[in-house]
Order: sequence, then structure tokens, then C-alpha cells
Amino acid sequence: MSAPNWLKATARTIRNSDRLTSATDRVFGAVQGNRVLVDVATRVFAWDAAVPVVFLDAGKPLAGLAEPERLPIIVIDAIGAGDHLDDVLAEVSDLQAETRGFRPVLLLDQPAFGAARAYGYPVELVIPEDEWDFAGEWADYVARRRAMMLARYRAWTIVAVLDGRLEPTGRRLLAQLADYRPWEARKI
Repeated sequence: MSAPNWLKATARTIRNSDRLTSATDRVFGAVQGNRVLVDVATRVFAWDAAVPVVFLDAGKPLAGLAEPERLPIIVIDAIGAGDHLDDVLAEVSDLQAETRGFRPVLLLDQPAFGAARAYGYPVELVIPEDEWDFAGEWADYVARRRAMMLARYRAWTIVAVLDGRLEPTGRRLLAQLADYRPWEARKI
């Protein structure tokens, strides 16, 4: 769904008026500096399938990048990575630095917060399968957590870890995000 016609007409009127343009520049400058107002405005006025603005740390590989909050969030499902977690984190970091196109959120089954924080990545933790002692299936529990992460972080997808590495299809997807910047081309 695109922006309503009345909003397009209003935007054209503002752009064509020097006095209104000056006033809106001051207002938008103040709003853009306020993360809460930007988040509210984005939720209210997100008509297109653009990247939603979610204020989540992008990680140290993207330090200094302008507008990292516009990059898509990707869940990295590292459940079962075990001793290979450091290799997985290094691979994600290298790919993120190379593409500058995504923000990872890690899903772990081991409390490796220090390793993740070294890269500046947020972490969600699940109970390991071998410690599961609750009613219901562990697989259902993990599926609910994955679904919650997709909704909470408005993540685009989940990339799994297989044999201590990002699975090949997910890695290709992340590599394609190097050129994905839809907000740069958007105009009302």
C-alpha cells in the first residue's frame, strides 16, 4: 500500500514553498535526533514494505555507519554451535563488515554472552536440548522462541549454523544485502 494522495499533495506543497520547507527542515531535524519519535513515526507512517526502523545495536563491525537502524535484522540461529561459536561469530563479523548490510541477533543455547558482546551483538538464550526437563517438546519451545524473535525484532529471516558455519543459502542471502538500500531511493 502506498502513501495516500492527500499526503503526496501535502508533501509537494511543502517542497514547493520556501517558507514551509524551512519550517519542516527544522521540525524534521529535531525529530530525526529523537529515536523515540522516529520509531513512533515509522510505525505510524510505514505504508510500504520498506525496512522498519528498529533501534538495535548493529555490532562493532558497523561502528560509524550512518543510519544502521535502517538495516535489516537477521536472526543467526547458532543453537548447537558448541565449540565452533567463536568461528561462527568471526564469520558473521567478517560478512557484516564486508557487506555492511545487516544487523545480527544471535540465538544461542549456551551462555556465551562475553563472546557475543565482544562483537557488540545482542543475544537471546534458549535452554539446551539436553537440559530440557519440561512438559512439551523442546523443538516446539525453540520454534516459539524463533517466532517471538522474528516478531520482536521484526527480523527478515533466520540463518542457521550447520557444522560450525553459516548455512550456504543464508550466507548467500546475507551477501546480497551489500547492495540493498531501499530507503535511499524512496521519495514521497
